[in-house]
Amino acid sequence: RTRCTIEQQSCCAKGASSRVAWAMTKCRQVFVANLHAGLFVVAWVFRPGVPMPNAAAVAELDRALAELRETCWWWAGEEAFEAESNPPTNLPPDLERLHSACVGVIEREDLSRGEVLWMSEAGDMKHEPKAMVNVETWEHYGRVRGMPGDAGEAEVAIITNTLTFPMTIYHVLRATVADGVFAFASPRLEIHVLGAAFDTEADGSEKWAELLRFLPWVAELRLVLVGPEIPEDMSGKKVAVSVEATTAKAKGKKKSKKTTAERTASVEFHTCLYHDLPAGAAGTPDLVVGFNTGLADLRDEWAPTITQLRAQGHLVCFTSYNATEAVFDARTLEDVFDARILSRARPNPFKSQFPNPDPVYGDRAFHVNAFYTIFRGARESTKLRGKKKKKKRFLRRVVRSSVKQRKGAQTTA
Repeated sequence: RTRCTIEQQSCCAKGASSRVAWAMTKCRQVFVANLHAGLFVVAWVFRPGVPMPNAAAVAELDRALAELRETCWWWAGEEAFEAESNPPTNLPPDLERLHSACVGVIEREDLSRGEVLWMSEAGDMKHEPKAMVNVETWEHYGRVRGMPGDAGEAEVAIITNTLTFPMTIYHVLRATVADGVFAFASPRLEIHVLGAAFDTEADGSEKWAELLRFLPWVAELRLVLVGPEIPEDMSGKKVAVSVEATTAKAKGKKKSKKTTAERTASVEFHTCLYHDLPAGAAGTPDLVVGFNTGLADLRDEWAPTITQLRAQGHLVCFTSYNATEAVFDARTLEDVFDARILSRARPNPFKSQFPNPDPVYGDRAFHVNAFYTIFRGARESTKLRGKKKKKKRFLRRVVRSSVKQRKGAQTTA
């Protein structure tokens, strides 16, 4: 955005390309640190009547930037930016111990973030074939799935860090069914995942088979993962994950045997933004999910996609790293995009238990998919009166959640 501003303001100036190159080199640390600081520098460099920067102009700019460093709390030069990228960890002792143990397991097992550390067979589950398995916590999940009893706290945290994605979808579907918002009318289920990245949602496709195991009546599951961070060589490809469902023998028939039926999950990848997805590349979703979207911070980037989803009336769930971010995300959906909120900033029982040191608050930890908000369509017109003033007040009060920093700070697991 800053680079576009530079090009627009300098396109009519003599030697525009040289000026852009000079400004980008001179002020790079400002641009990456803070948009407002970057725009300040742009306004100074390209103010009307200023010729191509000379030695005196460079010296004056250096003085202005030095003053800016001393007087503005939001200043972040190169050293400060590096410090933010590698923040000191002042976590409470229990979280610090768990974090260090998780890092040790990851290094020992040479794990990637999307890789499944453990996965038991479907036969370990015992439930009626046509009923939803009511699992409410990770502890309950471990009992139902036969998680190894010798798994330590760090191993369990790493397992939840991978399986939080399918289990969050399971919990959202279960919650919407209980609230009467959603009802399964077909053995075929289609879910779209927005903003997917290779090292989280796209890697380790076998984790999505958990949805088949916990939704036993779904015979065919289609997952469409869409995001600009998916590698180009994966775009358009499909991966099939199968689960064998065992049906018990009928009562009164001593010689009858158990039968198995294979159910399949198809995982598809598309390297693009969701609103740029070509027509026909995906079907009509039963649920659209965006994991850790950082909506309040990145609302401009999300605007075209949310506008499309709101107009189409799909059931949508966005997750957040912490309670504060979840509240701001929900208010952004309601006050900025006029979306109809169905569930607001609810805690997710299937959040990752892996503690990531918060790059903004060094003494806190954030967790993947800690909270979720569900919305569908637009609010009724009668509820929109007087919202313009509220929207302006809200935008002035929004505190940026530093989502990009938190995404970068997640330990490879």
